[in-house]
Amino acid sequence: MSKKVLIMSASTGGGHNRAARAIKEELESRTIDGMSIECEIVDSLKLVNNTMDKLISRGYEKSAIYTPKAYGSVYRFSETSIVSKNEFKTNPLTSLMARKFKHLLNECKADLIIGTHPFPMIALSTLKKNKNPHSLIKAENLHKSNYIDIPPMISVLTDYTTHSTWIQNEIDYYIVGHEYVKELLAYEGVNSKKIKAFGIP
Repeated sequence: MSKKVLIMSASTGGGHNRAARAIKEELESRTIDGMSIECEIVDSLKLVNNTMDKLISRGYEKSAIYTPKAYGSVYRFSETSIVSKNEFKTNPLTSLMARKFKHLLNECKADLIIGTHPFPMIALSTLKKNKNPHSLIKAENLHKSNYIDIPPMISVLTDYTTHSTWIQNEIDYYIVGHEYVKELLAYEGVNSKKIKAFGIP
């Protein structure tokens, strides 16, 4: 018997995957209530589509290297009040991701989800927000319903600042690299009890 943890990452820069591997290594060296911990790292963009993964990952890398000012402008614009963080939940990428994750979660029966990238956590937050609790009324109808069991979710911010894409009401806990980032999240309305300044893995 073991506990199952899904670690959701994406290959937009190396930091998200390095953090995911560090978390996996640490958790699998431990036990909880005498049970081992089994971790699976999921590259969320690859799960959706290999072509999309290459397009987004390489596009991110190229823009950050060759047009950093333009990349910075887009990043800052997406952080303004003009672009509400709730809009991220309805974009085509995260909607497609959400459909893929529904099958993944139904198959693996995870006890916990840890995210080192905001994209998969937005998609999972969308699923959690829209799940139908009434579908549990009749067990025989479960296979016909849209019900999905979503375990607790933890977002690990892999930077020393915040961005609105990280902030979702459905996230249970946030792990941040510094007390300053905890203050920034609290300023954005996140309950400070949900934020743990444990450092970046």
